Amino acid sequence: LFALGVIIFTLLGGYEPFYPPSNVTAPLEFDVAAWAPLSQESAAFVTDLLRSHPQERPTAATARADAWLALHSSVEGGGGEEPAEEKLPFGYSDLKFHSAAVVREALASAGSG
Repeated sequence: LFALGVIIFTLLGGYEPFYPPSNVTAPLEFDVAAWAPLSQESAAFVTDLLRSHPQERPTAATARADAWLALHSSVEGGGGEEPAEEKLPFGYSDLKFHSAAVVREALASAGSG
């Protein structure tokens, strides 16, 4: 789940959470310009995933039930709908990422295996 946190942080914030990348115990820094338009729930979610001690991170099931994912999920219960895509903020008009529903589905698969 740590790697998922790195990916989500990078997609949402537009930059890597740790610099240099090997310095994973450094405190997270949320750039105000990048994170101001985003919800506090999104920052809390990635903060939980990026905790340096594995026992402090959520399980896949706990992460899947996170308020941020539930709030932004467009697919409930696998109803066959295609997840909505959202554009990245800050002028990354050519890049897209799937909604939180895709993350929930991936976490469900990880938790069942």
